Amino acid sequence: MAPNDYGPTMNTSLWTLVGISLLFMSLRMYAKITKHRGLWWDDWVLIVSWIGCTTSVAINSYNVSLGFGMKPENFTNFGALETMALLGNIGGNASMFGIALSKTSFALTLLRVVEGKMKWLVWYIIVSINIFLALMVLFVWVQCNPPEKSFRPATPGTCWAPEVTANYMIFASAYSGFMDIVLALLPWQVIWGLQLNLKEKVGVSIAMSMGMLAGIVAFVKCSVLPSVNGPNFLYDGSLVVIWVNVEATTAIIGASIPVLRVFFKEVKSSARAYYQYGTNDDQKSRIGNNTTVITTRTANRRNSFSKHGVGMDDDSDKSILEDRQAAGGFGSGGIVRTNEITVDYTPNGGQESPGYEMDNLGNKPGHGRAV
Repeated sequence: MAPNDYGPTMNTSLWTLVGISLLFMSLRMYAKITKHRGLWWDDWVLIVSWIGCTTSVAINSYNVSLGFGMKPENFTNFGALETMALLGNIGGNASMFGIALSKTSFALTLLRVVEGKMKWLVWYIIVSINIFLALMVLFVWVQCNPPEKSFRPATPGTCWAPEVTANYMIFASAYSGFMDIVLALLPWQVIWGLQLNLKEKVGVSIAMSMGMLAGIVAFVKCSVLPSVNGPNFLYDGSLVVIWVNVEATTAIIGASIPVLRVFFKEVKSSARAYYQYGTNDDQKSRIGNNTTVITTRTANRRNSFSKHGVGMDDDSDKSILEDRQAAGGFGSGGIVRTNEITVDYTPNGGQESPGYEMDNLGNKPGHGRAV
């Protein structure tokens, strides 16, 4: 049975999602900063998208205090209808802003992973999603002449047929959801070409594909969008507001999970090393130190550098990309073991690192192999 007032449900669910998305996003930023990676464009875009989403939820909470979400027969604050309509338009714009940027953030992350034609595809998705969602924002204000008539119905003027904007919103939302799924599947081709065991490939692929949840939410949102033009939008429109903001927060959470996968894996690895080897000087002396010498070579030159850390015999392929360092250093009297890994590679023209999300992974074929 539907409640008489969706207001409390909206406030509870939306602020909870805002809090959860903030937690995931904060952990993402913490992981990058503590690993001295710094924040890239995808991180800043994600922060701005969260601000847009939070602004939308805050505006909606004020509308709830005015009566938004109530059944028409229970609503009495008729003097606030114009204010609610105007704020609803602004809040809707903020949520579209948050949705577009959250998807853009994940796409920017993918640009550091994919190559060739897939990179052009990602750019197409970024541009097209932002254009289609920006038009949704624009149509809110240009559907009526003068624009004031969109939130003050008594104002003299004309408006488009209601189904025009509703149908476009459904199209843009469906397109956005489909692109979410495409973005979620793109990393699979890259990941499955890496030298990893099956378990690792599946884990990384799933982590990089959590944005698919936002796509599923977008399709659910399409089913409630027709109520935008319904006679009881004051009540039925609550579901639209809920699903719009669920899509935005879900996209933020999905964009943060790939970084958290790497971060928690490193925390787990550090904890395991701590309990396995201990930290006192006697243990360091007993265990000794392990020096891995990684030698890279091209057709014209041979360079080498040393990396000191706890050896992982079954992890030689992944050690090239990992950043593990044992606590301490060379203990006095310890035994030093040296492993030499030679990597043949072709210079990639100065392309930047795939990013923290792809750390702890093996090398892509053609970009280096451990021998």
